[in-house]
Amino acid sequence: MGRLARATPHSRSIQDSHAQFQLLKEIAHSSMVKSKSSDGKGMIRSVMARLTDMEYFIPTGVGGIQHVATGKWSWLYDVMSFIRSHEDLPDVTVSDDQIGLL
Repeated sequence: MGRLARATPHSRSIQDSHAQFQLLKEIAHSSMVKSKSSDGKGMIRSVMARLTDMEYFIPTGVGGIQHVATGKWSWLYDVMSFIRSHEDLPDVTVSDDQIGLL
């Protein structure tokens, strides 16, 4: 099984950071997620629900607040790595905050 992800701790840190909140808003209101929420908690819930629908997460626990990452994340990272190496794209450093969101 993959890593356990919980939305609650991340919603507080995202709402405390204007830059992170704007990125969440952009993702949540994208054509992929189509969230109508305006608050951080609702947008995170919408993103997590969409990623669950796409089988990147499997819900665990009660109320859908905990999810386990699936192997699709590994596949996605492999595809991105392949594209980066074949398109001569620069390496991007992943921060600890980004890892924590997975």
